[in-house]
Amino acid sequence: MRKITPEDKELVKWAMWAHGSALLGLLLPYTNLIGPYYILKNKTAEFPEVEAHAKAALNFQITMSIGFTICFVLLIVWIGIFGLIFLAVCELIMVFLAVLEAHDLEVYKYPFSMTFIE
Repeated sequence: MRKITPEDKELVKWAMWAHGSALLGLLLPYTNLIGPYYILKNKTAEFPEVEAHAKAALNFQITMSIGFTICFVLLIVWIGIFGLIFLAVCELIMVFLAVLEAHDLEVYKYPFSMTFIE
């Protein structure tokens, strides 16, 4: 664990936002991609350490978006509701854990996340 200095407060804030901003996707579909993508494109020049956090969050959110889309299609046969509930709970837990890791400036390794952006 890295010791956080007062100069790192802004870095910690953006690392945490890279993960936490994805929770917006639980309210509006596919908005979970906006926060990590914005931070990846606009804040990595200022804070290079945030790039790893934003990429990890964006990869996980793309994976979750694919899962949510498949479950939404499966709502036709009513089995999708269980998948949607499962994915929503998983997303809440994983994002919460990632925000806690980002507070210590450690990159969270999301389970079952596909790599789209390296």
